[in-house]
Amino acid sequence: MSVAAQMLAAGAIMVVASVATGERPPAHLGLAPTLALVHLVLFGSVLAYSALNHLLRTERPLLATSYAFVNPVVALALGAMVGGEQVGGSEIVAAGLVVIGVGLVATAPRQLTTVRPARAASSAIRPRWRPWSGLLHRAGPPARTPAET
Repeated sequence: MSVAAQMLAAGAIMVVASVATGERPPAHLGLAPTLALVHLVLFGSVLAYSALNHLLRTERPLLATSYAFVNPVVALALGAMVGGEQVGGSEIVAAGLVVIGVGLVATAPRQLTTVRPARAASSAIRPRWRPWSGLLHRAGPPARTPAET
């Protein structure tokens, strides 16, 4: 629900900004732009966020967030195949490096982390110093100076 609220708020802000800058929608919106908008809403928002949330629940965060590296490579390939864009040698090398990097992340073995058990509360154990704790509350009476004793 949080993502939906963020997207709705961003959409509302963009509408206000476009009206404030003088942008107006065309009088007649054709079929192709309408289908493009529906595609972006369904696949670019709903399906993409659902897939990301599923991956974050089931996979390692490092692997789940690798989509951010793969998406530009997919966009480059689609632009070349569908849009007829020219792709040079440096783009191909960069895309290959990205694919190799994501492949290394995907095939890396999981490292087991050890979790230390919590220490038992004891008067012999001194609590850690926290610089912000004095701002929240006082732990006891103020310390006395040598002149007050």
